[in-house]
Amino acid sequence: MPYTEVRSVFDIKDLVDDLNSIHRSHAVVVVTPRQDGSFPFDADAIGEGIKNMSVKVYKIADPDLTYELTDALPPKLNVFGGAARLYPRGIAWADDMIAAPLFFAVEDELGMAKRQYTLIEKAKGFSHLPNRVLRVAAPETPSMSPHSDLAPLRRPVAEQLPNVATPAPSETEPLAADWEQVASQQLAARDETIADRDATIAERDYTISTLQARVFEESDRVARLTEMYIATQENDRQARARTAKAVERERELLVENAELKKKLSDERETRRVQVKGAKARVTVASSSVPSYRPELFPDLSAAATFAIQSEWVEWVPASEKPAHPLPEYLLGERFAQTLDDLDPAFQSKSLRAVVSVLTGLAIEKRQVHPLRVSSSSPAITRDDGSTCYRAYIEENVPSARRLHYWKLPDGTIELSRIVVHDDYQP
Repeated sequence: MPYTEVRSVFDIKDLVDDLNSIHRSHAVVVVTPRQDGSFPFDADAIGEGIKNMSVKVYKIADPDLTYELTDALPPKLNVFGGAARLYPRGIAWADDMIAAPLFFAVEDELGMAKRQYTLIEKAKGFSHLPNRVLRVAAPETPSMSPHSDLAPLRRPVAEQLPNVATPAPSETEPLAADWEQVASQQLAARDETIADRDATIAERDYTISTLQARVFEESDRVARLTEMYIATQENDRQARARTAKAVERERELLVENAELKKKLSDERETRRVQVKGAKARVTVASSSVPSYRPELFPDLSAAATFAIQSEWVEWVPASEKPAHPLPEYLLGERFAQTLDDLDPAFQSKSLRAVVSVLTGLAIEKRQVHPLRVSSSSPAITRDDGSTCYRAYIEENVPSARRLHYWKLPDGTIELSRIVVHDDYQP
């Protein structure tokens, strides 16, 4: 497998440690899933495309794990929602988000293929970049450790010659000391020259890689413009090829279209009046007979189940019911009681939030997210693998209500409790 799969918070920690390592000698590509679990970017293809290069590919298996990655990375340097991100070697990217380019997913297949190709080519260029820990500055003369390859040249000459005894001090000793000092100065000058050369080469390689990335982007833009030009030329040719008979037919169709629009407008007005009257009747009926009536049932759970079914029937439009059916779900031990404890107005809001969570209709208004004790803590889970989630019932009011529910491993929802906003217990 040409990539490393991230399946847990421990794997997230390993990924973050790799990104933050100043000794990291490879670039990193992080591929994320959409909220539905699908992957626009193909980690296998990316891994094969950069095989045998200094690039490591990470594939995050669960969309929820991207929350953990976001909490661990600097602002605007995270990646989620089906996107992919390329991090260069070293840690200089942490101060410059442009240094770590972000690749968003698109819907059309051709555009997606082009973006993946651009990502692979940029990763190839990044594999040759130097380790950018800090900005390149004037190099200092490196100190020689005892284990350095050049360390022997810094020792006295007598110590480098095997089986030769150190001569007794004599009138020639000052000459040897002078020679050793000259050799040391020459080595220092050579080391400085080598450091200057390495810095120049590193800066040149970085410039070349940046220019290559720009060339790839420009080539992609030219290809798109070429396609648009060809399509425009084809449209112009077809327009010039029209006959006078076709133009006359077009005029006839315009007349027919105007007549049909007039007829459709009249029918819409009639339908609008009918729907308005029907909505008024439904509003009167629903306001006079609440859906939650526990006095008609043997227990609160039965009353809650009926109320949820009634809310789905009344709130979900007929045209939306096939796309948003009411699925199988479970009632937690405390859910019916927390619903019964509410005032009727809060019961209606809570039932609508429950139907929204169960069917997915208008779910974006509920700001659904995994329940955590704090922003830095992991999501609350159970031994059976279920994860607790939190959804908004209302907002911008004192003691705003929230819905807590469990999402089982098979996707079934178990309603847990209706709580106020500062209650973080499942």
